[in-house]
Amino acid sequence: MTMSNRILVAFTAILLAVFGYSVLPVQAIDCPAGYDCSQLPAGLPTGPPAPGECPAGYTCGPPAGTQTGPPNLSTMSPADLGAYLGQLTDEQIAAMAPAAIARLTPEQIAALSPFAIARLTPDQLASLSPQVMAKLSGEQLSQLTPLAMAKMTGAQLAALSPLAIQKMTSAQIEGLTPLALKKLTPEQMSRISTSAIGGITDDQIGAIKVRVIGAITPRQVPGIDPSTLAAMSNAQLRTFSTADVRALTHLQIGGLVAAQQRILGV
Repeated sequence: MTMSNRILVAFTAILLAVFGYSVLPVQAIDCPAGYDCSQLPAGLPTGPPAPGECPAGYTCGPPAGTQTGPPNLSTMSPADLGAYLGQLTDEQIAAMAPAAIARLTPEQIAALSPFAIARLTPDQLASLSPQVMAKLSGEQLSQLTPLAMAKMTGAQLAALSPLAIQKMTSAQIEGLTPLALKKLTPEQMSRISTSAIGGITDDQIGAIKVRVIGAITPRQVPGIDPSTLAAMSNAQLRTFSTADVRALTHLQIGGLVAAQQRILGV
């Protein structure tokens, strides 16, 4: 302990005693490596928390000028970022400001594990730029909750790669807002799996552009929910090819009104 620190600790002890606090005698403190002696006895509300073992009645803290707040995530290498998030609890990650997550680069996001992506909150994910969202892999995208999908913007959705779209589930598709689905591209639509396309609801279908409906393939047609098919506009139904119509199930055809059946020729 330096002479100045000894004087400061002694002076603090006198002041605290005057105001009624009971303090331990001033003593030399051997702090762990990388830490300096604090000015106050441990246990006072204004004292910094002890980072580890410390002599009874005293606390140690990082040297003056040492950064004690969260690191700047955007300056970390992709590997360091993954390691840093891996050591945090879900609660600690959830406490991060969306603005901090928004500064992540495409390279950083691409390097994160699907597990790390799954731990981000809907608000944090909504803060990511379309350029960053474009780097999400199918495995990463498949980990997003329906609540996270509900926060996704049209620009973010349009930026997702068609290969990543293939991994989306019906619950994730159902979580998307009609406003976001307005930005769905034809190539993305054609890559939605047969099981996932059933997640498109009758409330969503009207928001999807006619040219995007035209990208639906015969493979996908049987997966469309009958109520969703019945909610399609005449313009949307007219985009169905002969192969699409042949792929319709009896249940789907039975849910259409006569005018819709005439459009499809069934």
